[in-house]
Amino acid sequence: MKASKTKGRTSLLKGIVDVISDKAIFDTIDYRKKSEDTIKQFMYQPLLGSFVKRLTDNGIPGDKAYESAKKSIIWESNMQSTLHNMVLFGTQHRPDFEVKIDGLNIAIEVKKGSVGNDLRSGFGQCLMYQAKYDFVIYLFVDTSDDKTILKSLTSISEGELIDSIWNNYNVLFSVV
Repeated sequence: MKASKTKGRTSLLKGIVDVISDKAIFDTIDYRKKSEDTIKQFMYQPLLGSFVKRLTDNGIPGDKAYESAKKSIIWESNMQSTLHNMVLFGTQHRPDFEVKIDGLNIAIEVKKGSVGNDLRSGFGQCLMYQAKYDFVIYLFVDTSDDKTILKSLTSISEGELIDSIWNNYNVLFSVV
């Protein structure tokens, strides 16, 4: 059963998207030339910082907030934690990040590219993740010279698809 989309949960998810798609991240690195792994490394610290702030704002002392935030965010490049694969249709699947917060289990998938095939593979992965996770965030990093994919978000067909995957599968899609 899908998790309900309360105002608070939707705000939390959009806040995560804001953090991992922050302009400062993409102004710092040459994301067109860097690997997806490098991009994710630059996302981790701001995401961790936002969770620490959230916890300290709720009265948890700094050290405890930091340790709790680290336990809440599991990502594939962290050697101190393990992001477990899930098996579906006889194959293994694993998101880039797993976030556990407020009783929710959230998968984050990050893809980069400039053509449809790059984009489609991420949608397929997100549909697999929604079988295990309450919510899925799919951030696509548009590397096209003219930001074709990002600009397309204002089109009706794209808007209907984005709404459909959100409404039917709890997949929040964003492009940077």
